[in-house]
Amino acid sequence: EGQITGLIGANGAGKSTTFKVILGLVHSDAGEIRLFNKDMEQISKKEKADIGATLSDSGFSNCLTVKQIVHILTETYEKFDREMFEKRCSLFSIPMDKKLKEFSTGMKAKLKVLTATSFDARLLVLDEPTAGLDVIARDSILELLREYMETEGRSILISSHISSDLESLCDDIYMIDKGRIVLHENTDVLLDEYGLIKADEKQYELLDKQHILKVKKEQYGYSCLTDERAFYAENAACNRTWVCGQGYYHDDQGGSIMKGMFVKDMEIMRGNMKTFIGVYIIAIFCFLSTSAGPSFLISYVSVLAAVMALNTIASDDMDNGMPYIFTFPISRKEYVKEKYLLGAGMVTVLWAVAVAIAIGVNASGYHMVSWEELTASAAAGLFLAVFANAVVFPVQLKYGSSTGRLVLLVLVFGIMAVGW
Repeated sequence: EGQITGLIGANGAGKSTTFKVILGLVHSDAGEIRLFNKDMEQISKKEKADIGATLSDSGFSNCLTVKQIVHILTETYEKFDREMFEKRCSLFSIPMDKKLKEFSTGMKAKLKVLTATSFDARLLVLDEPTAGLDVIARDSILELLREYMETEGRSILISSHISSDLESLCDDIYMIDKGRIVLHENTDVLLDEYGLIKADEKQYELLDKQHILKVKKEQYGYSCLTDERAFYAENAACNRTWVCGQGYYHDDQGGSIMKGMFVKDMEIMRGNMKTFIGVYIIAIFCFLSTSAGPSFLISYVSVLAAVMALNTIASDDMDNGMPYIFTFPISRKEYVKEKYLLGAGMVTVLWAVAVAIAIGVNASGYHMVSWEELTASAAAGLFLAVFANAVVFPVQLKYGSSTGRLVLLVLVFGIMAVGW
């Protein structure tokens, strides 16, 4: 009583089922539910009227209007405050005469919360109440819930996938998995004392595990949950781990995070390898079957090497993923440095391959040019690739992937036109 409790868990963990059991919509397989110090079977209709609820997958019929819903609520709940409800509908821009089927997802979500808080309920059971809402509407709903709690004797049980909502609202949080409670803690304790440690294989071996609660093996190391974040933050300089939450990170050898970024980018490029191989085969075919000289092959292949590196930035930025990249212990300066090193490495390797092919073909007499021209072509190809890195990297990092791709497209077609 007098508390806001959060319920979290992965999709399918049992959050919605828990709410439905509390509301008597489904029967539980095990355990017991007590409301108002009574077993569920003892809850009267009058006491059930003291529960306000929202369900993520259910609501009023879409054929109803809000004006009709007002009548329903008036007849259903003795303490329904019609004046307050209509005032809040106006405040949240909820039309009274439109049918719910014409409502947006956000409007339906707001209506559910306004309904649940309209009849002086003692307990609110809210399943994803802010889902589908924009930031402003979400903040307004959270403020509404805080106002609701100003009256003594009220409580809220709420689930949400938006962690910031729960952090700012809840007094304590339960985590469930497969219908079982796996963690229960006060929110302040969770924020102040818990942390997530990121460690590679060597770091994990050296890690003092006395305060580790759970360990998850990941592709490039381990994620470790601790309830003694301060302990690991103080000792991070020794084990070179990264403690999430306050961003503690120490690396006395340097380069380990850069290596992680290189591995990530290589995985990205490997996923696109078939496309790049196809493009390179086309370039070699054009060189062998047309009058295009070695300058075309070397320049085209070298610039495409730069494109491969640049493509990793676009992949990082996809679906607004760039902010997530910087949740890793890497600064923007290190990120840019890694991209330039990656681009330089890719250009050097593939430029050398293209030059070797051109030399071999030239030595066979198939596409015979003077060695002076071949040398000039090699130098020009390397210059263009370095130019692509020097120009497009800053453009892509500053103005985004779309602008970077446009600049690249112009550059590649320009090379094709000149080389041909």
